[in-house]
Amino acid sequence: MLNEWNRSRMKLLILGLVIVLAPLSAQTLTWGNVSDPTITPNFVVGDSWTLTISGAAANASIVLQFTKNGSSVQYYTVGTTDSSGNYTSTQLVTNGSWGTYTNVWLVNGVQLGQQYNYEVIYEPGALSVYSSGVANPNCAYLGGDYGVLAAITYSITNSGGNLVSEQDGNIPMLPYYSFIYYNFAGQVTGSGQANVGGHGAPWSSNEYANTSNGRFLYIPIGYCDTSSYPDFLGESENLTIIIGNTYYPVRSQTWSMYSNTIDHGTISNSVGDVTVSQ
Repeated sequence: MLNEWNRSRMKLLILGLVIVLAPLSAQTLTWGNVSDPTITPNFVVGDSWTLTISGAAANASIVLQFTKNGSSVQYYTVGTTDSSGNYTSTQLVTNGSWGTYTNVWLVNGVQLGQQYNYEVIYEPGALSVYSSGVANPNCAYLGGDYGVLAAITYSITNSGGNLVSEQDGNIPMLPYYSFIYYNFAGQVTGSGQANVGGHGAPWSSNEYANTSNGRFLYIPIGYCDTSSYPDFLGESENLTIIIGNTYYPVRSQTWSMYSNTIDHGTISNSVGDVTVSQ
């Protein structure tokens, strides 16, 4: 009887030990860019983020602890978990969110998940001309004595004129364009699409925009010939900035050009902010 009692008691003790040591359900937190995950944890204004918490304490407070542009630590109460310790929310990134951040998520005052370091940039919506001039080398390099080739530096802005730039170099911005070429009679002679930059010598340019100032070089643009030619519509184009997997249209324009005398020519755009002559 004693031995049987001891064996029963041991079973209870072992069972109790198993119950005590049984693992608690894992707490998880995920947060990131759901509009374009390829650039997460960074964002472009207009993107959305989703926060998902599971397995946390029931009815626990959720607080965002963050810094913005090097500010002191700030706190923002997001909500509470449900009775099962779960929570999910999706929010839009607005213009007022522009800047650099660090953040951590606190559940019942305890950090859950990693610290995030990220940046929010403006949404590309337009281009402004930073500078324009005659490209070097010019038409003589191509064997033509008439016409002009231009070099243009564009600044990427949002629709409100704010410069689209970022400080950490973690959000590449790729200038891209589609184009249609025309002859003197207005007939289409070719079309295509390509990266604006990334060319080698003699007109070298970077494939990506300079993210610290939001600028890129467009070179060359123009028309060269072995004889004079009248004013004609030479090209129409649509320019786009690609960030991650998202295409942002920034400008549509046409180019007119003419050359009346040798070693001279003029090119201008329909927007009215570029005229280059030599």
